[in-house]
Amino acid sequence: MSMPETIIGSLSVAFITSLAVLAYRHPAAYTKISKTLNRIAFLILFMILAHNWGVVKAYEAILKHLDPQKGMEIIKTLESVSIPQWTAIIIFAGFLFYNYFLEYLPYLLKHKKKDKPK
Repeated sequence: MSMPETIIGSLSVAFITSLAVLAYRHPAAYTKISKTLNRIAFLILFMILAHNWGVVKAYEAILKHLDPQKGMEIIKTLESVSIPQWTAIIIFAGFLFYNYFLEYLPYLLKHKKKDKPK
């Protein structure tokens, strides 16, 4: 793993943990920001898909002007800058699920406290 990937991974874990702490300690505040987080997640997914679409269109435009041997080199280069769409969609769906879970966490905890015997 390279240094940027390690930094991005570490910051992602810190962000996810801080969301859980915020949702647990300040549920009203988290409810307010959860909708904004969902919109940001949709925007990021849209940008990733637009980037991948641009990579595909660039490949199609370049391939018309090159011989097949150089085309294989370009495919390898373009694959290295492209983010797999299935990865982006799975991460997006996981974030939405996690966000909705945190949004309903106070509700779940209230019912759990009521069910405890005294």
